[in-house]
Amino acid sequence: MSAFNTLLILFLTLFIIGCEDNPRETHVINRAEIAESKEDLDTVKPLNEAKIIESVEKENKPTTKPQYSKLTKYFYPNMSFCGGALYGYYQSGELVRIESRYSGEFGYSTKNIEFNGEEIVKITHHQHYADYDKYGENYPNNKYILENLLTFTDTTYILDIASNKKLKKSKNKVIASNFPVDLEERLINCAMEMKAELESEKWLVNEKNELVKP
Repeated sequence: MSAFNTLLILFLTLFIIGCEDNPRETHVINRAEIAESKEDLDTVKPLNEAKIIESVEKENKPTTKPQYSKLTKYFYPNMSFCGGALYGYYQSGELVRIESRYSGEFGYSTKNIEFNGEEIVKITHHQHYADYDKYGENYPNNKYILENLLTFTDTTYILDIASNKKLKKSKNKVIASNFPVDLEERLINCAMEMKAELESEKWLVNEKNELVKP
């Protein structure tokens, strides 16, 4: 054997021994580890935004009921002479509010009265009636009234007795800071008449909005 071949064999022998002394570290992931990793990922669920919002709203929800929920509602079983369908709202047995509605063929009117004890605090009277005068001007040759051609008034009278203020509104816009004295007197008289009607007879309206005869 030549000297060159002897050196080549010696070099290869040393190289093989060095590789065996420092083996490369490897790690094979088996199926069990893959399954375990997937299971861990599945347990990390995304945040449910709807539930978070619901939780926040629940924490911030007021615990006390609004004032109107404590009122007891009654119905006057007859037609009120000046108010039409009549309802009264009572708190601790005391009348605090009246609501009435009178309906006709082409329109209606409402009256809402607020009380403080025996005193009237405020009256709100709304009128929504067909304007027959304007209809006659616009359609003088029409023998019959056609509802689709009618125009309607939309007037609200507010009598704030507590602050001594009077307002007249049309379509939610103030058009006058006063109104006739005779109208004021009629509204006050009507309020007292409806109060007396409720005192004479009234039926309870339960939570299901059903009438309960006394």
